[in-house]
Amino acid sequence: MPSFAGQGMCSGLRDAVNLAWKLELVLDGRADEDILDSYGPERAEHVRHFIHASMALGEVICLADRDAAAERDRTMQADLAAGIEQPPRPLPRLGAGLRRDDAGGGLLSIQAEVDGGARQGLFDDVVGPGGVLLLADPRLCERLRPQDTALLADLGWKVVALDAVPGEEQVVDTTGAYAAWLAQLDAVAVLIRPDFYVYGTAADAEDLTALLHHLDDALHAPTSLAG
Repeated sequence: MPSFAGQGMCSGLRDAVNLAWKLELVLDGRADEDILDSYGPERAEHVRHFIHASMALGEVICLADRDAAAERDRTMQADLAAGIEQPPRPLPRLGAGLRRDDAGGGLLSIQAEVDGGARQGLFDDVVGPGGVLLLADPRLCERLRPQDTALLADLGWKVVALDAVPGEEQVVDTTGAYAAWLAQLDAVAVLIRPDFYVYGTAADAEDLTALLHHLDDALHAPTSLAG
């Protein structure tokens, strides 16, 4: 990993967390051991983005030719004076693996402030570790089938709904960041893995059922991992 973006250790941490939650499920007998085969394809595709980005930075930083470096500096200073900013790079996505292939599957979830009633702060600090099914509306809880709630409970994944009033399994989206994120994904629900990457999204209540069915199949039928 080139050093220019500081992503070597970050990628190693992502590798470790990717494996950790899957190993826990396998060792506890809650998932087929073949889910570990998802590690390589997921992480290889994701880290390739940062390798290429680091190499591109190195090509800009490590110019040995004085004239080329001077031209680089002039161009960057002119852009800065004109208020020109580089467009943001597209978000890297995990490769095919233990996720659904939809608008959010494989993307990193966001982190923003929420109010949980007894505690206010960043979502992960308020909700705690582990997987999360994040719902745009608490009424969607009523659409979860008993087998869905049983699956999530067995995995130790929480169901959290956005609401105007904080409470048990409900948080207030104090900054509006989660409402905006769900709207961007055109989703009423987002299933977030314990490593903070999105397993998949649901466009409506019917799709929510399909999403959780997909998770159940993926954990116990490894041949479905690519889908």
